[in-house]
Amino acid sequence: MALREETAQDVEIARLQAALQDLDDNRQRAECMASIQSDAVQLALDLLVTHPDLRGFFRMFIKRLVDDSEAHACGVWLLDDATGACDLWMANIGGETYTPESAGWASLDLPRESMSRHLAACEEGRTAILDYDGDDQRLPEAVRAFNRAATARPATLALYYSRLVDQSLLEARRQAVLEERNRIARDIHDTLAQGFGAILMQLQAAQRGGVSNLPTAAARSLETAIDLARTHLIEARRSVAALRPQSDEREDVATALHRMVDLAQRTGDVPVELVIDELPAFDAGVEREIIGITQEALTNAVRHARAQRIVVRAGAVRGVGFRLSVADDGRGISGDRASAGFGMTSMRERAERIGASLTFVTAARSGTEVVLAWQPAAFSIPRAGDGLR
Repeated sequence: MALREETAQDVEIARLQAALQDLDDNRQRAECMASIQSDAVQLALDLLVTHPDLRGFFRMFIKRLVDDSEAHACGVWLLDDATGACDLWMANIGGETYTPESAGWASLDLPRESMSRHLAACEEGRTAILDYDGDDQRLPEAVRAFNRAATARPATLALYYSRLVDQSLLEARRQAVLEERNRIARDIHDTLAQGFGAILMQLQAAQRGGVSNLPTAAARSLETAIDLARTHLIEARRSVAALRPQSDEREDVATALHRMVDLAQRTGDVPVELVIDELPAFDAGVEREIIGITQEALTNAVRHARAQRIVVRAGAVRGVGFRLSVADDGRGISGDRASAGFGMTSMRERAERIGASLTFVTAARSGTEVVLAWQPAAFSIPRAGDGLR
């Protein structure tokens, strides 16, 4: 128990020592900066009596003072002993020197009137050098507010640059992800898709050449192998399409529907009819989700429906909405399969993301119709419950 207490005390002592060291370091830095500024002022006073060009000297001096002390602004004020007035004569703001002859002199963002009154009334400053910190209580409030704002600028700038760096890192990560997706897509296309395509061609050639001479079981196995090769070729191509960067190779709905139906026709035996009426304008991101839903519905119909015919219809509703139907005359969807499976879950999630209605109309041995209805936000439609009817 005593050992544990001593350990806690040691940690506390170490923390206090570190805090004291930080305070001492800050004090030394402040003293060093004050010494630099005092030496600079004293040097300026010593040179005033010998330098032939006072305006040029102060222009150089205040610029150097701003640069060396990492300050935001520095001003030179002239005191008229006869009238007691004290006016701003020269200023350096952010590295730029201004005089009464400079354009925009009158509109400089400086609390000149408050500082002028303060200096004119400060008798002590006429016989001695006065040091002020930025929020010194002896300064007018307008001057202190200006100093606080000037102090905040570097922090704001640092925050701005930090955000730029974060955005650059985010963009770099996004680009790396896109490049990796592209690489995977190329690999799938060059290996799996090409391989399944070659296998499918060989199997179909074997089927055409000698299926009549094969035993019934062997012919069935060959047909199954063809179906499997065709199915996995479609899946490989779908994976390639899904991995490609959408921003670089964007398809509209009509183009995508023609592509998908053409692919289903070339790789399958089921006739697929496509009917496209005039399409509406889509909100940002809607087309991608519609294409994904159509691809999934069409793939399900080709793979699982055992249909003799598939019809895909797409067109506008009331001029602004959209209706998509993928219908087949196959075996229908049983109740347990309608609520399960990643494909149907994915379609529902896509529909929810764009605020659309998705309905499955099915009956045993009477086929299935997947209906997607979408309206832009200004024309909301009732949301049909997802399920079987």
